[in-house]
Amino acid sequence: MLSQAKTIGYNTVQKSINIHFFQRATAAKFQNTLVPFRRKIYRLHNRHAPTSGSVWDRQVGADGTRLTMQTEHVIRLYNVTRYMDIGRFTAFLTAHISPEFDLEPLDTCTPDSRTSTVWRLTIQLAGCPNFLRDVVRLLWFGTVIVLKHPEVGKRLQCLRFGNIGHTMARCGFSTEQLRGPGSILASEEEVSQLEDLAVPFRSFAEMCDIAAQRIRLQDQADTVSAQAVQPPSVMVLTLAVDCVNSDGRDGRIVAASGIGGRSTAPPDQSGQTPLAQPKPKPRP
Repeated sequence: MLSQAKTIGYNTVQKSINIHFFQRATAAKFQNTLVPFRRKIYRLHNRHAPTSGSVWDRQVGADGTRLTMQTEHVIRLYNVTRYMDIGRFTAFLTAHISPEFDLEPLDTCTPDSRTSTVWRLTIQLAGCPNFLRDVVRLLWFGTVIVLKHPEVGKRLQCLRFGNIGHTMARCGFSTEQLRGPGSILASEEEVSQLEDLAVPFRSFAEMCDIAAQRIRLQDQADTVSAQAVQPPSVMVLTLAVDCVNSDGRDGRIVAASGIGGRSTAPPDQSGQTPLAQPKPKPRP
């Protein structure tokens, strides 16, 4: 195994020994090999993923995700304050970005929080849209919104003007250079014509119509619930039988079937007590 190894290194952070081979097949051959070292036995582990059949499927981007599995593009926005018009800012992005996207804050936005400056823009696209490609800052009414793309990674990026390679304290970028390459300017004429998506109702009349519609739907739901709780109605069947009484008068016997299938006889309407029929004598 050591004769086929390319390099051998030691990781002081993880306290592990890394053995590099020239081919993946050679590394897979020595997987789970037991190596005795200082009265202990160690098992070798292959750090490579299973072979996918194509070298392009194993390529990893700057953000650590596989390029073939990437289905969304995430951009972080800096210098977005709590008092910014988020509704029209979302409408501005919707007008220039065709795919669907989600805009959510990463900081806690409460009355006790001092800052809410970092937002995350998740675009349902494998790459960066054309509108934001090679753009590092967005000028929004005097506020410079810095865009951090995934390919920036862990490199230093100035949170003042978006330049890469230095911090905000060492930024020598002048204000006159803001509208140069890599900048997008949101004009007042364009933003004023956009709809404020953060407002739930456009007018007071629309709010009243929606409230009336909700009340009507609630009444319908209450009616359906009341009908479901009420017991079912029972149908009573009446059966009349003609007969002749013992005194020679015509009579009528009425039998009514009630709940549970039990028969009940109504009281005699004539006011007379019905005659008792004698029981038959048993045969000897």
